[in-house]
Amino acid sequence: MREHPIRGAFHHLAREGLERSPLFKTLTPNDREIVLTHATLHEFSPNEVIITEGEVADSFFLVLRGQAAVTVQISPVESPIELNQISAPNIFGEMALLLQNPRSATVVATGNTVVLRFLQAAFELMLDGIQGFGRQLSTSLAVRLAQTSRRVPLQEIEKEQLGSIDGKTLRLLPSPFILRHRVMPLQFQNNLLTLGCVDDPTPTVFQTIQRIVPGCQIRPFRISYDTFTHALRSHGMLDRASSSEVVLPQDPPIIVGVLPSQEELPVPQTTIEVQAQIAKIRPLLQRVVAEGASDLYLSAQQKPRWKIGHRLYTIEDYRELRPLEAFHLLSGLLPQPRLKQFEEQHHTDFSCTVRDLARFRVNLFRSEQGVNAVLRHIPLSPPNLEQLQFPPPLLSITQLREGLVLFSGPPGSGKTTTIAALVNAINHTRRVHVLTLEDPIEYVHSSHQALVHQREVGSHVLSMTQGLKAAMRETPNVLVVGDLDNTNTIKLVLEAARSGCLILCATQSRGAARTILRLLEQFPVDEQPYIRRALGEVLRCVVSQELCHHNKGGRVAAFEFMSMDPDTAKLLREDNLTAMIEQLTKRPGNMTIHHHLARLIQTGQISIEEGHAHAIDHKTLDAHLKTPPPPHPTPQTPSQT
Repeated sequence: MREHPIRGAFHHLAREGLERSPLFKTLTPNDREIVLTHATLHEFSPNEVIITEGEVADSFFLVLRGQAAVTVQISPVESPIELNQISAPNIFGEMALLLQNPRSATVVATGNTVVLRFLQAAFELMLDGIQGFGRQLSTSLAVRLAQTSRRVPLQEIEKEQLGSIDGKTLRLLPSPFILRHRVMPLQFQNNLLTLGCVDDPTPTVFQTIQRIVPGCQIRPFRISYDTFTHALRSHGMLDRASSSEVVLPQDPPIIVGVLPSQEELPVPQTTIEVQAQIAKIRPLLQRVVAEGASDLYLSAQQKPRWKIGHRLYTIEDYRELRPLEAFHLLSGLLPQPRLKQFEEQHHTDFSCTVRDLARFRVNLFRSEQGVNAVLRHIPLSPPNLEQLQFPPPLLSITQLREGLVLFSGPPGSGKTTTIAALVNAINHTRRVHVLTLEDPIEYVHSSHQALVHQREVGSHVLSMTQGLKAAMRETPNVLVVGDLDNTNTIKLVLEAARSGCLILCATQSRGAARTILRLLEQFPVDEQPYIRRALGEVLRCVVSQELCHHNKGGRVAAFEFMSMDPDTAKLLREDNLTAMIEQLTKRPGNMTIHHHLARLIQTGQISIEEGHAHAIDHKTLDAHLKTPPPPHPTPQTPSQT
């Protein structure tokens, strides 16, 4: 922060700011000059704090140039939430000064920002200069705002200003969340989400939105209740036949005492019984979606818990589950083949769709306490590339016509979401046949430009091996394989890739080079030369990823990208993995995980601590951080030869 004397160009800037300000423009020129004698002029650099939440209020500010963000801290362990942007010629800080309260928010310069600072004496002079009305009006507004929350008034948008709201944008947020909190996505461009709010949104609402749309920046506006309901009706999200006064969903009832205590596992047989069982768990699943939880944990003899962000929270208004209650609650969603597997093996994986709500991937298992379940929330619509902020090298994958692409990362790193986004892009842009073999099916794709068939191992095909053998008779152009979990699957995938099909496969390992090494290590030494030759022929690129916590809520993926050109393929065939790793850092178009982590840190998306937590080598990451953030590598289509 630098203080400048109010003279010359700065005097002209200050005088112009007073003339433009609604609060000062009623003063005479002479009075404005008097006010300036009680002011000081300060210049703040980007990301520099102007006032801090909780500190004593001794002044207020007028923005002359630049812009500042208003943020609040929800808890010591959470990132601050941005509520609003303040630009010239607006004032801030006067509410706490009027009420003699501590600062209710932090204000941070988002660019080079110049402000006038007025101490208490200047404030008194300003209030008296508006013929005594300013004090009464400002005090009443400040009291009302303080009683409501730590919120900032939102700019209003009328229905006529909105134009047509795109249905795809509207469905960025789950409909239960939209109805519950009366907020609505209006526009989504360059990762900036323009949000319409009927009521004053709480920081928790913003936090949840950033979990649902990872890494997005939110710009809130006020919309009327009529505009809100009109937009929902026009997109089929409200009953057109209902009365004009729409009754919005209330908090779902608490599940208490709905199940008998028997120890057997009765399975619903009729459609009515199935629907009755689904109705028992639907209110809880509605809460999962509406509050932006990624996972729901149903544990025997414990209260349900959910994961929001990267932390587990107990759902305190639910009681402890009985030993078999998780099974009872999910029995209406459990496919018959998975029921048999659960009875024989005491665990099973399946996916299910709760109509008009969401999909869930479920792991059901027994433990000492009883039956337990973990449910992962999967949106009904597959993700798009813009939403996930893919770096340019990954976009080239959608243009490949044949060969093998490997996606690696630890469990929960977002591999399935990445593959789903690429399939979604291919589905909307290419006239091809897409076939998936998954265990279980997670994202569901409807056919658009492409013809999409999805087969679930255990439900639609007995095994991955059988599915891969059948796939070659189904002539796919793009084949998605859920996991390379054994040598037989790997051999069949390599054979399929030689047939001229593009194959997208997931595997659990860290780093592009390590992914190849782990694949080879699954085979006996005498078979590895053959596998290296086959990989050198069909492998097009390796994508490794880590899922990081975004500074502003939600998560963002860091990627490593290795493209296989003829020289790299030759090194693979010759078993020269050391030279391959060197190629990863030297070849144009490649991108190391340290390169991307450094970029995310330097652009303010993740913290240094978060970057180190996901780095393979801390010294390499630190070396990247000493240089300006490099541009992403120029996208190059991986070699087809």
